Amino acid sequence: MNTFVTETDEKYMMEQKKRMIPYLFVVMMSLASLGLFIGVQTFLFFELGAIIVCFITMYSLDNDPHNYCLSFEDDKLYIKNRATRKDFVVYAIPASDFIINQTKKEREIDYCSLAIKNTIFSFGGVKNCSGLKQYIADNYL
Repeated sequence: MNTFVTETDEKYMMEQKKRMIPYLFVVMMSLASLGLFIGVQTFLFFELGAIIVCFITMYSLDNDPHNYCLSFEDDKLYIKNRATRKDFVVYAIPASDFIINQTKKEREIDYCSLAIKNTIFSFGGVKNCSGLKQYIADNYL
């Protein structure tokens, strides 16, 4: 029986998610500045809304841990969500259904993003990407 086990890096994913908040804030501030055409009070109202949305986004990211263990056994994938203690099994999928993406930074640290077509599963910050690619090439059609 061929097996391969990898996991996601929760801290890495939090960093990636929190990087988007300043961009979100700049876009929302730009849109809020259109309120100056109406009046200063309207601008301040929109600005307050942008600040509240950014705080809610930061809070929701802290409460959304991305902590998974991916265990491959032959052609089955066992997914364990360590945060919620839920388990899933994905089987009978071809190698072409695995979508693996890497940025330049992720190539350097051997991380990747993994999505599985026709399922709800998508994982970022997957460790040992080179081993994952090799396992999929060797054990899936």
